[in-house]
Amino acid sequence: MHRSLIKHCRACGTPVEHRVPDDGDTKIRAICPLCGTIHYENPLNVVGTVPALPDGRILLCKRNIEPRWGTWTLPAGFMELNETLEEGAARETVEEAGADFEMGRLFSIVSVPHVGQVHLYFCARLRSLEFAPGSE
Repeated sequence: MHRSLIKHCRACGTPVEHRVPDDGDTKIRAICPLCGTIHYENPLNVVGTVPALPDGRILLCKRNIEPRWGTWTLPAGFMELNETLEEGAARETVEEAGADFEMGRLFSIVSVPHVGQVHLYFCARLRSLEFAPGSE
């Protein structure tokens, strides 16, 4: 069972109650007893690429931050507001790898419910072997 991290109403600051709303909903939500705002918690989108060379080699990034410091991963990160899936995946690939690439089709969608995330990866064709990894 998910435990809400919401303690106070984002609209007015009043401590929230955790209960099923009276609107026909079936899940426990954080509800403000003062202003009635219902706070919904939704998964975060992680977007990235599978950058490949024509010979099939894949670019991986070695994490320089927690969680999972030192492990190898695809270039990816949290999608920002006001960007498309493709824009977010491209931004993360440039930020993390400094790669020159051409974006391709959607490759994979993976649900990761235990951390409240959905991961979306796009195929990407690397145009160069020159990279400029970011600090992460």
